[in-house]
Amino acid sequence: MRTQSMHRPRAWLQARHSVGRLSGVLAVMLLMAALLTACAPAPAAPAAGDAATTAPAAAPVGEPRVGGELVIGSIQEPDSLNPWLTGLTVGLEVEAMIYDSLTRVDPDGVHIPALAAEVPSIENGGISEDLLTYTYKLRDDVTWHDGTPFTADDVVFTYTAIANPEVNARSRTGFELIDAVEAVDAHTVRFTLKQPSAVFLETWGYRGILPKHIFENEDMNTSEYNRAPTVGTGPYKFVEWVSGDRIVVERNENYYRDGGYIDRIVYRIVPSSDALLTMLETGEIDMRFSIIAEQVPYVRDLGSYTVFATPAHAYFHFTINNADPILGDKRVRQALTHGLNKQVIADTVLQGLVQPHGSPVAQPSWVYVDHNDRFPFDPEAANALLEEAGWTLGADGVRTKDGQRLTLELLNIAGDSERLQIVQLAQAMWKEIGVEVNISQVDAPTFVSAMTTQEYQFAYGFWGFSVDPSGYNERWLSTSAGHWLNYDNPVVDQLLLDALQIVDREERRAKYVEFQDIVVEDATNIWVYNRVFFDAVKPRVQGFVPSASSSTNMWNVHEWWLQD
Repeated sequence: MRTQSMHRPRAWLQARHSVGRLSGVLAVMLLMAALLTACAPAPAAPAAGDAATTAPAAAPVGEPRVGGELVIGSIQEPDSLNPWLTGLTVGLEVEAMIYDSLTRVDPDGVHIPALAAEVPSIENGGISEDLLTYTYKLRDDVTWHDGTPFTADDVVFTYTAIANPEVNARSRTGFELIDAVEAVDAHTVRFTLKQPSAVFLETWGYRGILPKHIFENEDMNTSEYNRAPTVGTGPYKFVEWVSGDRIVVERNENYYRDGGYIDRIVYRIVPSSDALLTMLETGEIDMRFSIIAEQVPYVRDLGSYTVFATPAHAYFHFTINNADPILGDKRVRQALTHGLNKQVIADTVLQGLVQPHGSPVAQPSWVYVDHNDRFPFDPEAANALLEEAGWTLGADGVRTKDGQRLTLELLNIAGDSERLQIVQLAQAMWKEIGVEVNISQVDAPTFVSAMTTQEYQFAYGFWGFSVDPSGYNERWLSTSAGHWLNYDNPVVDQLLLDALQIVDREERRAKYVEFQDIVVEDATNIWVYNRVFFDAVKPRVQGFVPSASSSTNMWNVHEWWLQD
């Protein structure tokens, strides 16, 4: 029988719904105070640079065994299972089990071989001394799930197909550097670059290689294989995707290396954080990535899960369409930043488990500069900027300019109660400076579609990045497929491109320091807090090692196995 103290957090989670119907900041603050009183204090999140996890992975018990079923709970449903077309973390999580990439990146940011027989380096001849040529030697024992041999032609095809501007790729990071790619032989592929790059490995370290013989006669944007990828190279084979319910993969018995031990992995799609909490209570799921902060103390108290806390190369923020007629004025963006009390959000909704954030670079990064004091919470400064921009306060408390109300449409992904609390709190804060915000709750695919087509004003969500800072090109380089901000700054573009060619760490860091200074001043985003991944995992799951080096924990999914 659970003790009363173990019940209290759950009771307060239920109470939140009734209090949530009240309006204004006061109701939210009263509620969060109640939550903090009810829940025992949780350990603070590790600061950037501390140990990667507060609950280190336990040493595996015994030798890996084959068998069993693993159930993972997910609050989101993928938009696609094509590794280059998906814009959602859950899509990347699932595709990583089905498709392998040339290399994978471990929790320390080190590239390790996957489809590549070795990681190219200057020492082994894979990288030329002038940093203009990268040669990958591929494994010769890999077959696709349908038995077709994997070759260099598949790598060349993947590049050629995704480089096509008509393909709705979510990432082409590094593609702008490529001058030519060729299959030297069946198991060697060579990339020749337009300019030297010290970080080109990042391009092929995260997303999977596609099968040429499957996609070469398909429309990449509409192919049925984007939803039913029955042919991959990964440790698990696609079985089914039942919309709104589950995605199932099964063990690849012909996997080319040791691993792929679990018979069946089921992704349960449950679009409610509270419903997922109930499934953790009942033990219906074995893993839940990124549980919300208010649930962390309760899940820890359950005693049946290890909760890993991993400071991430990721942050939650308000993405802004910088070309929007209203938000195109940086004074308005700066005013919104001044009008948001990030510390209150961190201390209440997020229970002091995270740190406020104010930079385009995540806090664990070696190039991070703390800009939290650049636009601190200051309603007076916010009001002054809006007045300067021509927005005058109306009788109803909403500002107007040339007969237009200062009304903004905010997109938020539905189903996550933590996100909703934060955007409602922000909505109330911005009302205090005369900005009216309407919140639109949408499903994840609709959200991503709005971002990629840039048909939005601003939106709340998170971005994750690689350990190497070249990953920031995906969001701020104006030619990138992931450039959702509509922020075009030639100086920023040049800084980001120059940094790719620099080997010296301090010289390279200086480029990113200048990049941050410019972007923060322009308030391209409203950064809220640096993300900490809270992952709940049953002890029966062996081999799991959380990672902050990318936006998923699937870097070594082939090594996971079940103890019973």
